[in-house]
Formats: sequence, C-alpha cells, structure tokens
Amino acid sequence: MKATIYHVARRARVSTATVSRFLNGTGPVAAETRHRIEQAIQVLGYRPNTVARSLVTKATHTLALLMPDITNPFFPDLVKGVQLLADERGYTVLLCSVAGDPAREEEYLEMLSAKQVDGALLVGLVCGRETIARFARHGIPIVSLDRTSTSITARGPEWPPSISSSLATGSSLTSRDRSGCE
Repeated sequence: MKATIYHVARRARVSTATVSRFLNGTGPVAAETRHRIEQAIQVLGYRPNTVARSLVTKATHTLALLMPDITNPFFPDLVKGVQLLADERGYTVLLCSVAGDPAREEEYLEMLSAKQVDGALLVGLVCGRETIARFARHGIPIVSLDRTSTSITARGPEWPPSISSSLATGSSLTSRDRSGCE
C-alpha cells in the first residue's frame, strides 16, 4: 500500500496539517516534530502526490518540447539545454516528436492542454498560426522557436513569443566567433 500524508502524520504522532506545513514550508514546525516527520517519511517511503498538489497549486511543473524530428543532429543539444534549465527550476520536460505532421502536432497540443502543462516550446513546427493561437488562448504559455516565416510585428498580439534567427545572421555570427573579429 502506498504511504499517504495520513500515514506519515499517524506515525509521527502529529496532525496532517503539521505534515503539510513541513512538506510545503508554509509554517513553523518544531525541531523535534520535524525530526519525527522526516523519520516517518523515510520509514514509510512516502512520496508527495504531485497530481493532487497540482490541483491545489494549479501548476504541474511540466513543460513540453515539441520538435519535428529527434534524429536531426541539431536537436540533442537543444533537448539537453532545455532539460538542464528545467531541472534547475524543478520542472519535468515532456519530449514530443511530431515527425513534421500538422495533425500529429495538433494531437500533441490537445493532449498537453488536457495534461495542463505549464508551458510549451515549439521548435520548427508546421501547424498553422490559428492552431497555435488557439492553444495560447487556452492558457498554455507557448514559445515558438525558429518560426521565421512571418515577422514578429506581423503576427499580432495573439501570436506567442518567438525566438528566431535567419541563416544569414547565424552564419555571420558563426564566422565572427571563429575568426575572433567583428
């Protein structure tokens, strides 16, 4: 049987409110009580229920990273960077490879909306402007990486924030970096 906050409270001889204050750091807990709660957690193997917590906090600490093809040599470094930053901030990353299929992109966005992810990074996707804007209106913060087909000013206020570059700019920056001169 999975240990619950009630089991921890019973074993530590405290109320569930005291265990909750300890777990969330929302109030004072005496040193002796803290020690008993820590022991109970260790003995019982208690793990907080993140699904239940997300219902209260309205945050899942989950980000989605949608990309067209995970076999492209560019993407492993991108995934690694996103994962490192997410880990530092206490987030989990869901990796979604959409294989360049707009229907699959939309299916993933629907699923991510249902799972109430805290945000989505879209890398080089082909789904339409209306699709992305619709999900952004549903409250999913979306950052689109490398959607260079239209200028940011032409996208309007409903378009999600974007990070983009051009081949010319990237080539210029790369050559300056390698040559050491501007």
